Amino acid sequence: MTTVHLIACVAAIIAGAIVVLRPKGTAAHRALGSVYVGATFLYCGSSFFMYPSTGRLTPFHLIALQNLFLVSCGVALPHFLRQRLADWYAWHLRLMLYSYVALVATGSTIATTAAGWAPSAIRMPISDVRRVTKYASIP
Repeated sequence: MTTVHLIACVAAIIAGAIVVLRPKGTAAHRALGSVYVGATFLYCGSSFFMYPSTGRLTPFHLIALQNLFLVSCGVALPHFLRQRLADWYAWHLRLMLYSYVALVATGSTIATTAAGWAPSAIRMPISDVRRVTKYASIP
């Protein structure tokens, strides 16, 4: 399942980058957008089947839920609310860009952590973070 997840993530990153850089509203935009949406559903869905490898839910599962929501709403706007919502295009753009930024940020966080480039606070297990922040005063 990890291979499927990784391939879907790479496909979404490439398709998303092309969609962002190319003209909007064209047939190519819709075709590549469909590839991005399909890859997003695949990598978000496959992340929940990777649960047994970690043994617990992680913050990345919440990001997967967030991206499913963002992409679903971003696709629904042009299809169902184009006539009813005057600024549907701005919302579509925001939602899809937020999902792409979340994908790239999550991927870069995992890649840098796996490579050992992340600061020690990022590599710290969540139990250690809870123990350290338990006595911190947060204003």
